[in-house]
Amino acid sequence: MKIQFNLNGHETEIDVHPLKRALDILRDDFHLYGSKEGCGEGECGACTVLMNGKTVTSCLIPAAQLHGKSVFTIEGIQDFAFFNDIQKAYEDAGAVQCGFCTTGFVMSTVGFLGNVEDFDKISDNEIKMALSGNLCRCTGYKKIIDAVRNLVKNKIQIPEKLIKNDLKKNTQISPQSHFIQPENLGQISNLISVNKNEKIKFLAGGTDMMVGEGRFSQDDLIISLDNVTELGRITKNERYLSIGSAVSFSDILANKFVQDNFPILVDAIQTIGSPQIRHRATIGGNLANASPAGDSIPPLMVLEAKILLNNAADDEIRKVNMNDFFIAPGKSILKNGEFIQSIEIPFPQSDNQIHYFRKVGQRKSLTISKTSLALICKLENDRIENIKIACGSVAPTVLRLKRTEKFLIGKKVDNEIIEEAKEILQSEISPIADIRSTAEYRREITANLLEDFFIKLV
Repeated sequence: MKIQFNLNGHETEIDVHPLKRALDILRDDFHLYGSKEGCGEGECGACTVLMNGKTVTSCLIPAAQLHGKSVFTIEGIQDFAFFNDIQKAYEDAGAVQCGFCTTGFVMSTVGFLGNVEDFDKISDNEIKMALSGNLCRCTGYKKIIDAVRNLVKNKIQIPEKLIKNDLKKNTQISPQSHFIQPENLGQISNLISVNKNEKIKFLAGGTDMMVGEGRFSQDDLIISLDNVTELGRITKNERYLSIGSAVSFSDILANKFVQDNFPILVDAIQTIGSPQIRHRATIGGNLANASPAGDSIPPLMVLEAKILLNNAADDEIRKVNMNDFFIAPGKSILKNGEFIQSIEIPFPQSDNQIHYFRKVGQRKSLTISKTSLALICKLENDRIENIKIACGSVAPTVLRLKRTEKFLIGKKVDNEIIEEAKEILQSEISPIADIRSTAEYRREITANLLEDFFIKLV
C-alpha cells in the first residue's frame, strides 16, 4: 500500500506492506541508520524517533500508522543549532561510551526539552522519568542525567517545527492489503456493513501488536482506530467522564480534570510502559487485550467505570460493567465487528475518599506486574464506611475482591482486622507460577500490599 508522510521535513511516499515496522522502513528503505534495533519490543529505546512531536519507539509502529504523520529521526535534527548544544552536553558529561543507545537518548532528550513549560521548575525525577524508556549498559545513567540537567539549566529551546504537528488530517487509506484507516464512526459503520463476512480486528496504538505472535493473519480485515475523531476525545457531563478508546495514556496523564479527580488512574498509568509507549498506547487497547496484568484495569474497576461497546454491524451500542467485560486471559465479550468506543467513569461521590495503587514488578519502569492492587476507601468516625478493592495478575482476569470488601465495611482498622482481611484476600485470589514470579510470592505480596495501605492509613 502507498503511504505518505513527512520525513525529516520532506513530504515522502512509499509503497510498503501496511504492517512493516517503521524502524525497518527508516533503515532499509531510507537508509537512516541512526534509529537502531536493540530489543525489537519497545523496551530499550534505541529506535526512538519523534512522531507528531512525541517520542515513540519505531519498532512498534506499523507502516500504515505513519500515513499523514510527521517523523523526525536523529539525522533530521542534526542541522538544527540546538543539536550542537546537546552533543556538547553529552560529551562534557562523559555520557557517551559505546554509543549504541546514544541516538535514542538524544531523541528522548529532544522530546523532553521541547515540552518543558518552565525550565526553572524541572526536577531530577522529571528528567529520570523522561529518559526511563531508554536503556544503557555502559554509563550507569548518572552521566546522561547530568547532561540533560545541564541542558535544562541552560534552557535549550527546541524549535516548534519539531514538536508541533500542523499537518492536515488527510489520513484515510483506501482498503488495500486488508488495512483501513477510517476517520469517523460513520465510516466504520459503512466498512463493517460492507464486510460483515470478514474476520475484523481493530487496532489502536499498536504497541502490543508488533511483538505478539499470530495477533493478525493475512485474512484479517484490520481497521485502525488511530485517526477516528470521536474516539480521540476526553469529554464530561454532569455525571461522568468519558474517555475515547483511542485516547493515549500520555493524553490522559496530561488532562487536568483527570489529575484532580482520578488520582488513582494517574498513579496506575504512570507505571505503564515508558513515555514512548504511553504516547502511543491507548486505554481502549489496554482493555481490549484483556490481560490480567493490564495496569489500567484495577483502578478503572474500583472507580466502577463502564465500557461502551459499539457494534456497528447491528447499529447497537451496549454499556457493560468492567467486571463483566473480561472472560479469560486475552478474551473478552467483544463480538466480531464490535469495538470499544469509550470508557465512562462516574464522578467521585465524596471528596474525602482515599486512593491507593501499587504495582510490584521486577523493576520500576517498563515492567509487567507480578501483582497490583487498587483500592478506594472512605472512613467515617475511624471506621470503614465504604471500600473497593481490585487486584491484577493474580487470577485469569482482574478481580474485584468482594468478600474482602464486605468483611472490612464497618470495621475499625487494627492489627487483628488487617490480618483477617489478608487471609480473606488470599482465599479470593488464584495466582499462578510463571516466568515472572511464583504463585506463593504473588499471594503473599498481594496481601502485604493491603497491609501496606492500612499501615499508611493509620
